[in-house]
Amino acid sequence: ATALVGQGLTAPEIADRLGVPAIVEGSVFRSGGQVGVTVQLIDARSDEHLWAESYVSETNDPIALQRRVAQAIANALSLTLSPIEAERLASSPTEVNEAQEAFLRGLAHSRRFNRESVGDAIADYESAIELDPEYADAAGMLAVSYWLLSQPLSGIAPHVGMPRAREWALRAVELDSLSADGWATLGWVSLFYERNVDEAQRYFDQAIAVRPAFSVGYNGLSFSHLVSGETDEAVATGRIAAGGIPLDLSFRTALAEVLYYLRRFDEALLELEAVENADRNFERLYHVRRWVYEVRGQYAEALRTYQETLRLNPAWTGPPPPEEEALSAEDYWQWRVEVLREARASGQGILEIEGAANLQLGDTDVALDLLEQALDEGEGSVILIDVDPAWDPARSDPRFQSLVERAKTPRSD
Repeated sequence: ATALVGQGLTAPEIADRLGVPAIVEGSVFRSGGQVGVTVQLIDARSDEHLWAESYVSETNDPIALQRRVAQAIANALSLTLSPIEAERLASSPTEVNEAQEAFLRGLAHSRRFNRESVGDAIADYESAIELDPEYADAAGMLAVSYWLLSQPLSGIAPHVGMPRAREWALRAVELDSLSADGWATLGWVSLFYERNVDEAQRYFDQAIAVRPAFSVGYNGLSFSHLVSGETDEAVATGRIAAGGIPLDLSFRTALAEVLYYLRRFDEALLELEAVENADRNFERLYHVRRWVYEVRGQYAEALRTYQETLRLNPAWTGPPPPEEEALSAEDYWQWRVEVLREARASGQGILEIEGAANLQLGDTDVALDLLEQALDEGEGSVILIDVDPAWDPARSDPRFQSLVERAKTPRSD
């Protein structure tokens, strides 16, 4: 909600965007050796204040203050907590104040979601764990951070980052069996690195069991259902993920991606339009939109969409795009292959995507060589080639069929 407050929206408008009946507002103040929190509950429909309270604690015990405020809010809302939620509320993730401060700094870095900030977050989470080796939340977010840093173009090779993500995720659930971040990261590593779909689904189910409204878990389930051919379930869980945190546009973009893989292109474009209306600087939406236009043969639209990514990355240099007027499929794909080849030469390439681009030019052998290399190097996207429309021209090729079977087989290393 913080992002919406900055837009000057009223409490009812914010609640409508979030899909909630009430808003909690608060402020923090320090005075001498004390820290205080003022909290108020606002009815989203009438903009009336329903409840307000202030709490003061010594600065050396902010964790106890955090518990008091959380319990008071739950009581004011007349919430019926599940046993798991009640247990979480009654317990403290750490009793070491400095460890919690390092963890919170890590969260602030994580929310920026770029290579540099994720690296900074890792340093903070490692500091938190050094101060409190039993800090499960820090271990869980360290696992998440290594998972993020192992994504294409994000910083480290999958064979380096993914095992670290798994290691810290296992540590998180060992310290706390209710670590949703730990269970979900185990699911993502199992699905997109180890290619073990059944194991991934079990981990995502466990993440949701310990945190029932966990959008990350539902998002993972959506992709595991997609890979398993369970199309209705893929869309349903994707919609739950997108609706769980409306302001997190990554989940709605992921839903559009699932719809793209299911060849429901009009629906995918509608979801992406909603993302763009919320934030036209959310870069991922333009990548997925370009995929839709490419498989539809709408190359002028794909080119214009690509220009949006250049707007967001003004320092990027590469082969100049072709002229939009009288743009042919061959012109477009020759340019895309040049872009992707240059990206690979600079260490920023994605082999599977480059392979699919070569396929559009009829260079099947080159395409499948790149795809096989992507499998060897552990690129996560290879598990989706069986459903990706971009690979449709190769469906009848025996070598491609063999690579699809390999992509469906769990890694042995």
